[in-house]
Amino acid sequence: MSNNAAVLWRFGSVAIGLTLASGLSACAVSQPVSIQSMAAPEQAAKPSSVFLIVTEKPESSRRFGEALVSAFGAAGLERSDDAALVGDYGLALAPASTAITEKPRGSTDGVTVRTVAIPVDSSPFDKCAPQRMKATLSLLDRTSGVIRYRGEGTAVDCAFSEAHERAMADALVADAMGQMGL
Repeated sequence: MSNNAAVLWRFGSVAIGLTLASGLSACAVSQPVSIQSMAAPEQAAKPSSVFLIVTEKPESSRRFGEALVSAFGAAGLERSDDAALVGDYGLALAPASTAITEKPRGSTDGVTVRTVAIPVDSSPFDKCAPQRMKATLSLLDRTSGVIRYRGEGTAVDCAFSEAHERAMADALVADAMGQMGL
């Protein structure tokens, strides 16, 4: 191989390596919204509205509540104080390097702890410290008290904006509507 060809080969290899490394860093952190849910079988008439109290603080929780109201409206369920469905929600933002576990309430003997969110290990190729957004949505039948829907959404990224919160609300509401057959 000529001297010029060898130099080009080395620089080409380095350029390809840097391109691959930058590509890995761009996708090493982000995990799209994933939903885990359960729903009770359809027992009552299909509701036309939902009762949902939007909390004022913290700001991210207020924005998420408003995004849920908007998503329900787009799905055909308006917000009403006397709705057959009562909604409750939660939103948490935390470093993705921490695990989230849950122990069933009320029992202490031989209880298995459930892992709700597995920690995300950092990589040298990460472009940031990964963050986790976890949201929950519960819908209860006002008359019977039966939980009609319970969904948990999780996403991992470098940071979260209002657009991410709206996307999470849209995903949870779409899943709830599908699971409940609405």
